[in-house]
Amino acid sequence: MSGWLKSWDKEVPADSSDMGEMEGMDHGSSSDMPGMMSDEDMASLEASSGSAFDEQFLTMMFAHHKGAIEMASQEEVDGTYNHAVDLAKRIRADQTAEISTMQKLLSS
Repeated sequence: MSGWLKSWDKEVPADSSDMGEMEGMDHGSSSDMPGMMSDEDMASLEASSGSAFDEQFLTMMFAHHKGAIEMASQEEVDGTYNHAVDLAKRIRADQTAEISTMQKLLSS
């Protein structure tokens, strides 16, 4: 994706020193990206264990994947770069399949 940004003369985000995350991709509650967890969500997850952790993790990932589907769907509608639109289609299909798996795990 960095190559695409460069070819479009757009700024490539620098890697953050915090666990290799890109700038703007933290889990802070100020994120405007759908499905991103808040700092409180992450702290709660870190404090949990066992089946409570498993359920919380799956629930959070379910929301995260739904956010990815939302963003990918928007790219499919508004995207102008064929490779990015194709990637968005694959992301939407893959994340939808993973949500189905997570729903099964949560219901068992």
